[in-house]
Amino acid sequence: MAQGFKPTPSPEWRAGRVMYAAIGLSRYGRATTPARGILRELRKKCLENRVQWPYSHGRNAEWGMSDNMKRDLIVKLAALVFFTALVGCGMRVESNVSVFSEMSTEDTGKVVFIAPYDEAQRDSLEWRSYAQIMAGKFQENGFSVTSNPIEADLVAFLGYAIDDGEQVVTTYSIPQWGVTGYSGAYTTGTYNSYGTYNSYGSFGSYGSSGSYSATTTLTPQYGVTGYSTGTRVSTVYTRSLAIDIIDATTNDKKWEMKLASSGSCGRFSAVAPAFFEAAFQSFPSGSGGTVWLDTDGTC
Repeated sequence: MAQGFKPTPSPEWRAGRVMYAAIGLSRYGRATTPARGILRELRKKCLENRVQWPYSHGRNAEWGMSDNMKRDLIVKLAALVFFTALVGCGMRVESNVSVFSEMSTEDTGKVVFIAPYDEAQRDSLEWRSYAQIMAGKFQENGFSVTSNPIEADLVAFLGYAIDDGEQVVTTYSIPQWGVTGYSGAYTTGTYNSYGTYNSYGSFGSYGSSGSYSATTTLTPQYGVTGYSTGTRVSTVYTRSLAIDIIDATTNDKKWEMKLASSGSCGRFSAVAPAFFEAAFQSFPSGSGGTVWLDTDGTC
């Protein structure tokens, strides 16, 4: 560190602290290759931005690790990855979409009025929020949206639903870690000699003998020694979204979309942005399939 350089906290510095706290590297030594790569990138980022690296107990001290800590490191790294996925990456939503269309490029630019399937939902703030999302999708595709049905060329009916959830029980295997063998051994010892006094009164070698003591150290290897079974109980919710577009003059159906999804999130508002994104991916043409989308929100 250059003289006069004052370390300042940074996101990388804090990330390093979290990494060390999570996987216990503040007092362990040599990390495995994946952990080493993560830490190396964090340290590189710190140096690029002239900020303090969180733990440096001597040259390359952060990379040291004894073999008997590998098990703890693997488990803690797995927990860290799982925690990061939950906290930093939002949700991944699966949608099964079915679309049928008789619309063409000639319909682009027409005026759309959005209406609920159930007229009682018109005063619902939740329904209005979804109608606004859908209005944005129409506008992104070159259509205009009106609040006056008399001005509309097309009427788009919007409906959604979510159930109370169903409990699902799953089982999974948990690896048990321990010593699987030994890669080698080494022995160290000491020899203590002693003797008797000779006839001249000095310590000599006549009649001398000694004792030997030794210690053998084995080098263990760690790995999976077996598996135990864990049980997980979760609630799965079924969610659906439906949109029908009709011609305001002839009442002929022009576009039909049905979306179904199952997942652990029981709040429709949390997954609605992903649903509308999936629903309008091929608009105004007709197609469908399974769509995976990431959302920034949490349930």
